[in-house]
Amino acid sequence: MSRNLGLFLCALLLAVAATSAEAQPRAAEILSGTIFGGDEIDRVLAGKKVTTPVREVSKRELGIGLACLIPAGKQASLAVLRHGDPIMPEKYRDGSGPIDIEALDASFAALDIGKGAKDEAERLLSVEPGYEFNLSKSEMASFNALRPAKGQEVATVEAQLRRVFAERVRAYRAEGTAGIAGFAREDGESSAPGDELQKTTEGLDGFRKAFPEFHKATLDYPRGSLKERRQVFWFWTRIRVLGRPVFMLQQRLAAEKGPVEMVVERQFYASHFLDVGQTVTAILPVQEGTLLFHVHRTWVDRWTGPGMVVGAKRKVGNELIESQLTSMTNKLRLCEGQ
Repeated sequence: MSRNLGLFLCALLLAVAATSAEAQPRAAEILSGTIFGGDEIDRVLAGKKVTTPVREVSKRELGIGLACLIPAGKQASLAVLRHGDPIMPEKYRDGSGPIDIEALDASFAALDIGKGAKDEAERLLSVEPGYEFNLSKSEMASFNALRPAKGQEVATVEAQLRRVFAERVRAYRAEGTAGIAGFAREDGESSAPGDELQKTTEGLDGFRKAFPEFHKATLDYPRGSLKERRQVFWFWTRIRVLGRPVFMLQQRLAAEKGPVEMVVERQFYASHFLDVGQTVTAILPVQEGTLLFHVHRTWVDRWTGPGMVVGAKRKVGNELIESQLTSMTNKLRLCEGQ
């Protein structure tokens, strides 16, 4: 069965728009218009948390959707998702912190490379275009130009990492996705992560029709109407994938429309393995209680190498996304309500 993400969000969010003016629909009415099949719908109605794949539009993309029904009488809210720490399973999580846009440089003071710091620092000192790191040509040059004293390699590289990440936040905050510098690849090639992120948001017709102002503000960020500290939140996260640290920069955007809530999280930078990613989480009232939907899309840098290597990378990528969903629903108890 073809499982199209656009169909999923369009059916979901058009149903969300309808709930503001009409009687609350039954859960099955909404679920039947999404990517969830008959057996999956029955499991959601039975109180199960159900995940299902979404059709990937590129070999570089990984996607998954989740739905659950919060029983009537339980209060449902995405407040913990708006304000809480980055959602990351303990298996991968290796450090994180909030980013204060009024004290940007200080926000990265606690960031370090962690385990394997010496090896990672040496890689960065000699970094060159390719897929080992997601960096622009100028960022690579800034590491190549470092001449740390003997024994100070790690500290010197970590200080430069903090500067690079702070500048990426500044650029994204100033210009939105247009400010996301591309990654220098081999043979003079360069990726365009900002374009990927923008095109993904542009293609969410259901989002646009149900939440036109929020959709436009997301597309137009930072020129839209979203309010810092109330609707816009920032984080950095360090995880470990395939034995190496991966640093991620994340932005959360939140909106409410009556009883309906939505949180969009943009991972607008990852230091390797991943490129960019976006999640959309929404809750809406139905006759049986409250439905929660979540869609996660992530782009990987490139599946390269022999078949077994590519298979291992894809397995890790899928496990990472699925673990994030489990952490979100179990640790935050979003499917249980209050």
